Formats: sequence, C-alpha cells, structure tokens
Amino acid sequence: MENRNNALHYKMYKSGKSIVYAGLATTAALAGLVLANTNATAVHADATPATEQTATTSSAASTAVASDAVSDANSTVAGANTANSNAIASNSAAVKSDADTTVPASSTTTEPKAATSEAAQLTSQAKGITDNTATASQNLSNAQTTLTSASANAKSAATAYEAAKSAADAASKNANKAAEDYTTAKQVAKDAQSAAMAAQKKANEAGQSFNTASDALVAAKKAATDAQAAANAAGEKLEVAKSTLANANKALNDAHEANVAAIKSYDDAKSALEKAEQLVKGAQDAADQAKNNVTAAQNGLENAKSAASAYTEAQNNANNAGAKLEDANSALASANTALDAAHEANVNAINNYNAASNAASNAQTAFDDASKEESDAKNSLTSAQNDPLYQYKNAADSANTDSASAAKAFNAYMDAKQENINNPSEWNDEAEQAASDAYDKASKNAADSKQAREEIFNNANHELQKAMSAWRHDPSHENAVALNKAKSVVDNMKNYDTYLEKFNAYMDAKQENINTPNEWNDEAEQAASDAFDTASQKAQATFDTVKAVENAQTAYNKSQEAVKKANNDLEAAQQNLKAAQHQVIVARNNYKKAANDVKVAKANVAAAQTAFDEARNAETNAAEAAAKAGTVDEWQQNVESSEKAAEKAETTLHNAQNALTEAQQNLKGAQHQVIVARYNYKKAANDIKTAKANVVAAQTAFDEARNAETKADEAQAAAQEAFNKAQTAFDEARNAETKADEAAKAANDKLATATKAYDDAENALTKADEAVKTAHQDVLNANQNLKDAQANVEAAQKVVNEAAANAAKASQLLEQANNLLKNIDWNQNANNGSDNNNSGSNSTNDDSIITNNNGSNVNNSSSHAVNNGLVSEKVAVKSNNNNDTKAATLPQTGNENASAIVALGAVSAMFGLGLAAKKREF
Repeated sequence: MENRNNALHYKMYKSGKSIVYAGLATTAALAGLVLANTNATAVHADATPATEQTATTSSAASTAVASDAVSDANSTVAGANTANSNAIASNSAAVKSDADTTVPASSTTTEPKAATSEAAQLTSQAKGITDNTATASQNLSNAQTTLTSASANAKSAATAYEAAKSAADAASKNANKAAEDYTTAKQVAKDAQSAAMAAQKKANEAGQSFNTASDALVAAKKAATDAQAAANAAGEKLEVAKSTLANANKALNDAHEANVAAIKSYDDAKSALEKAEQLVKGAQDAADQAKNNVTAAQNGLENAKSAASAYTEAQNNANNAGAKLEDANSALASANTALDAAHEANVNAINNYNAASNAASNAQTAFDDASKEESDAKNSLTSAQNDPLYQYKNAADSANTDSASAAKAFNAYMDAKQENINNPSEWNDEAEQAASDAYDKASKNAADSKQAREEIFNNANHELQKAMSAWRHDPSHENAVALNKAKSVVDNMKNYDTYLEKFNAYMDAKQENINTPNEWNDEAEQAASDAFDTASQKAQATFDTVKAVENAQTAYNKSQEAVKKANNDLEAAQQNLKAAQHQVIVARNNYKKAANDVKVAKANVAAAQTAFDEARNAETNAAEAAAKAGTVDEWQQNVESSEKAAEKAETTLHNAQNALTEAQQNLKGAQHQVIVARYNYKKAANDIKTAKANVVAAQTAFDEARNAETKADEAQAAAQEAFNKAQTAFDEARNAETKADEAAKAANDKLATATKAYDDAENALTKADEAVKTAHQDVLNANQNLKDAQANVEAAQKVVNEAAANAAKASQLLEQANNLLKNIDWNQNANNGSDNNNSGSNSTNDDSIITNNNGSNVNNSSSHAVNNGLVSEKVAVKSNNNNDTKAATLPQTGNENASAIVALGAVSAMFGLGLAAKKREF
C-alpha cells in the first residue's frame, strides 16, 4: 500500500530536482519530529491529538473525521503561512531600506537648539531601525510558532494517513478474500459451463450423427425405392424385348413360309414354262382345242382381265403397306435411339448430380474444417492474449509510461507554481491550475495503470500460492508442473520489472552522458547498458508472448481467409448441385417423353405390320386368282383361234408363243416373289438377332437392377440399425446435457452471489483507497505547509540577520546624537537675557518635541515625541535648570553620557540575547 501511494518518489529523484525535494522533505520531517518532541504541548490550529488519531483508526467514520480535522488544520496553517510570508516580505523591505540608508556625517554644532534638533532626527532614525529589528524578531517568533503547528499537523496527517492505510489494508484483505471466493466460484461456474458446453457439444454431435443417420436412412429408402422402380422398369423392358423376340420369330416363320411358297411358285412357273414350250410344239392340238373353247376363252379373257387388274391393285397396296411399315420401323428406330440418348442423358445427369452432391458434401466438409480451424485459431489468439505475462507486459509498459508522464507533469506543476510565486499574475494562476489539473490527471492515470499492473501480478502470485498449496497437499507430478509453471510466470514478471528498471537506468545514464560527457559517465552508461542487456535476456520469455500473440493473430487472419474461400466454394458447389438437380429433372422428363414416343412408334409399327400382312395376303389371293383365271393373251388366242378357223395352225402357234411369253412372265413374277420373300426372311432374321440382343441386354439390366435392389434393401436395413443407435445415443446425450445445464445454472447462481460479495468488497476497497488518497493529499498539503513554514522561518531568520547587521548603524546614529548633546554649549543662552528667554522658549519647544516616555517632565504629547530615554533625560535636566550656571549643568551632561552608554549597551545586549534566544528556540 505504501509503495502504491509513493510510486513517483523514484522518478522525482531522477527528474533533476530530487535533491532539493528530498532535502526539504527530510529537513521538514526532522524539524517536525524535534519540535513535536520538544514542544509536545504546543497548540496548533484544529490539530488532532495523537491519542485521538489512534482511536480514529478503528473505523472508516473516525478516519474521515480525523482527515477532516487535518484538512481544517492544513487550511489554518496555510493561512498563517500566508500572513507570515506577507509580514516577512514587508519587514524585509523595511530592513533592506534601513540597510540602504546612509549615516549622515557627524555634526559639530554646539548650539543647543540645532544640536537637540539634529539629535532628535538621529534618534528617530535609530528608533526606526530598532523597531524594524524588533518586528523581525516578532515575525521570526510567529513563523516558528506556525512551524511548530505545521510540524504537529504533519505528524497528525501522517497518523491519519497510516490509519487510512490500515483501513485500506483491511478492505484490501476483504477484497482479496472476496476475490478468492469469486475466483473459486468463477472457476466452478466455468468448469460447470465447460461441462455443460461439452455435454451440449456431445449432444450436438449426437444430433448431427442422428441427422446424418436419418438422412442416410431416407437416402437408403429412396435408393431402395429407386432400385425397385429400376428393377420393375428393367422387368418391363425385358418383357417388351421378349415379346418383340416372339413377334420377330413369328415374322421369321411367316417369312420362311412365304419364301417356301415363293420358291414353289417359281418352280411352278418354271414347269409352266416348260409346258408352254411343249404347247408350242403341240400348238396345233391346242388350237383345235381352243377353237372349241372360244366361248370359254372369251369368258376366261374377261376373268383374266379382272384378276390381273385385281392383282395389280393388290400388289400396289402391298407395296404401299410395306413402305408404311418401313417408315413405322424407321420411326421406331429413331424413337429407340432418342430413348437411348435420353436414358444416357438421364444417367449422365444423375452421375453429374451425384458428383455435384459429393462436391457439395466435400465443400461443406472443407468449410466445417476451415471453420473449426478458425475457431481453434481464435481460441489460440485469445489464449495468447490472456497469457498473464503478455497482459503484465502491457500493464507494466503502461504503468512505466504513465509514471514517467506523472513525474514530468509534477515537475511542470512545480515550475508553474514557482513561477507564480516569483511573478504572481492571473495568467500564472491559470497556468499553475492547468499544470495542477494535468498533474492530477497524470497521477490518476499512473495510479490506475500501476493498480492494473499490481492486480495482474497479485493474481499471478495468488495462482502461485494456490499451486504451492496444492503441491504441498499432493506432491504429484501434475501439481509439480503446475507449481513450476506458476513460479515461472511470477519470476518472468519480476524479470520484466527488472528489465524496465534497467531500461530506465540505462536511458538516464545515456542522457546524463549526453548532457555531461566524461569518462566516468561513459563507464556508468556502459555498466547500465550491460545490466540492461542482461535484464533483456532474462525478460525474453515475456517478449516471446508478444511474438506468440502476433503469430496467433496471423494464423487467425489466415484461417478467416480460408473460411471465406471455403464458404465461396461451398456456395458455388451448392449452386452446381442445384443446376445438376435441375438437369436430372429435365433428363427425366425427356426420358419419359422418349419412352412415350417409343410406345407410340411401337403401336404404329404394329398397325403398319398388320396392314402390310393384310395387303400381302390380298396380293397372294389376287395372284392365285389371276393364276386360276389364266392370262389375257391366252384367252385372246383362244378367242381368235376360235374365230379364225382358217388360220388355225398359225393362230395355234401364235397362241403357243403367247403362252410361252405368259409363262416367262409368270416365271419372272415368281422369281421376283422369291427375291421379296428372301429379303423379308433376311430382314426377319436380322430383327430376331436384334431382338435376341435386346433380350440379353434387358435380362442383364434386369439382373443388375435386381442385385442393386437387394443391395439397396441391405443398405436400408443397415441404415435403419444405425438410425436406431443414433436415436438412442442422441436421447442419452440430451439427458446428459439437461443435467449439465442444471449443474451450470446452480454454479452460476453461486457465482452471482460471489460476484455481489466481490463487488461490495471492491466498492469498500475503492472508498478506502479514496480515503487513503485524501489522507495522502493531506500529508502532501501538511508537508507543503511545513516546507512553507520552514521557508518563512528561514526568511524571517534572514531578515533578523540583516536587521542585526543594521544594529551597528543604529548605534552609530545614537552615538552621533549623544555626541551632539554632549557638546552643546549651554553658555550661549546665559550671556543674553533675550537669548535666555529664547532659550527658555526653545526649551519649551524642545519639551514639546522631545518627550520623556518614562513620565518625567512631560510637557507635550504631540506626534513628534521620540521614544528614547537618553535624550528625554537631557531635556528634562535642561528644563528644570533653565537659569543655572554652566557648572551646574556639567554633572548632568556627564550623567547623560553615562546613561547613553548604558542605554546603548542595554540595546545591544537585548538584541544579542534576542538573537541568541531565537536561535536557540529555532
């Protein structure tokens, strides 16, 4: 507490005025003690007795009363100092004026009136000197009395200050105890909060695991549903493929039968051609037969024409139906191609979505990792900033800077105060007040920063005591490590204090060497530099905390940038995921449309196939009918042969040739049918091959879909099991979190109670500290009053000494006056009656001017009276013996000289004894 209230003493010594202030303070203290011991019964203005001071330390109220008494006494002493200072200054001017006054040359007049007049003037001048000397002695006495009061009051102020410090120490102990209880409660609350946060973290983790398991279960169910749908779709595709294969087999059989029929027709046409060739040979016979069948031939001719026309129309219809079937198959192939493309696009979109989902998940993981690293970096930065060494360094630097500023402000205030004393003016009053305010502010800043520094050190020392107590109760390795760590913190704080002290010493030595360069100062500066280097090395651990904070800050800044980048990546990945999801929707819609188009195309192919088959059947029937009806030429031949009997042979030959042509045409038509049938057969065979491949592919896809469905079911079962476990873990974690929250709430309630007790104790300590500050200010004021009183005593003593120097001048003036009186020629008045009358008149006038203060022969009490017994005696003698002879006056003159000598000796002796007494009293 004492160190805290005297923080600036060391800086005052270093400021250049330390010797003066220290000397004054020491002298004032010693003088106060001596005067207090030698004059214990001295009365001073409203000073509190020592016994009362002892009694007032029992409570804050009595301390405040004592402080008020000291403050009142300070005011009284300050007023007395001011009055004494003014009186001494006025007296000093008068004494200096006496010293400047010259003694007039000795007069040789013997004329009684002139001699007595000059003697009266010399006596009056001597009286002024002796009066000023007496005033100086009185001022010295008054100053010494005030000094005695100031000394006693300084002692009372010191006693009150000690009482205030004792009360502050008690309040400090209570505050420390409350702080310890608060620290304990805070730690318990912190531990409970940490436990609650840990439980919450576990519950959150369990919740995240639950959410993850829930999402996984939903995803597994969806995957199982999707797999089942895919398997069903694959089954449908397989059935379609099998149905298509069956249709293709049927078409192949139909094509095979059509091919066999076409070959048969070709063989028949070939046989018919051979027969036609034979008919040519037997044309004569045929002509005869044809003639008989003219009517039949004509009927056959009509039938043949109808059948040929019907066949041609059926053939055209079949060709048109085949073209439409080809168009339908082409459209189906295009639809299948579009379906395959849509399927592939859907698969690609799903793959892209999965990739985007994985990317988003990875981005989320990266963002979570970056956020965790940022949190860890922030915790590291906070831990580094909360390092007691780092905080102590900052507080110590602030305290050192504020202390230097306060010392500088104090010097500025003392200079302004001295300037105002030397040259009192309104401007200097304002300058002194401004300097005083600046000093008060700087002192408060220095006290606050010093208190902050001490609080950090006291906390560290408190932790050291706790660690030492824990180690003593349990000397385990863990407690030993904690003890060493706490001791290291305190030692490093002390090392940094030494560093600051050595730094200040080095800067002072360096400045001193700059101001006064010499070999001794060089050595002093080098020694201070070496000590500073050693202290710097020992304080390295404290400097390392600054580097640790800087590194932690850099790491935290980098982690913030990483979080920002990870967040940007996450947002981009989420946007990509949304775009991929949209593409999946678009692809699914396109696939559905393509599937519908395939379905429509298949229906169109089926309808076209039916129409084609019907057209082919109609063509076959028409061909059969045409074949049955015979050819038109044949029947025409028969008609002509029957009509032209004369040309029978030629007609028969012609008919036979026509029949041959018809057979050739039939053969050509049959050959065309074989080609068509072979083409259809090949096409049907190729369709079967494609259908079989489609069946195989559909079967593989179906098998794979079924396997995927099985795996999805298994994954769903596993996800369900994980979900159940996560649900159980989450419920348990929530229960633990609830219990931890209740424990934390109870700890916080206790912490609130401890906090209130701590605040109350801190308020009490603050009031006690304010009382200490007030008492300290009273001590400063009392010491200043003591210094002022001492200065007044010294100034009064100096004036007394100067007045003593003027005593010789007063003696010389009195001696000259006595010589004038001694050398008066009284016979000048006896030789002339008128002169005697004048002498009598002059004597009367002399009586009116020079009066005996002792009461003998007082003729006048005017303002011209002189307080001097020697001259008065001479005048009285002269007045009583106005008509005596010269012989009668001579003895009186001898008596006057003797009296003058005796009076001069008495004055000198009194002055000397007065000085001796004052010196002994002082």
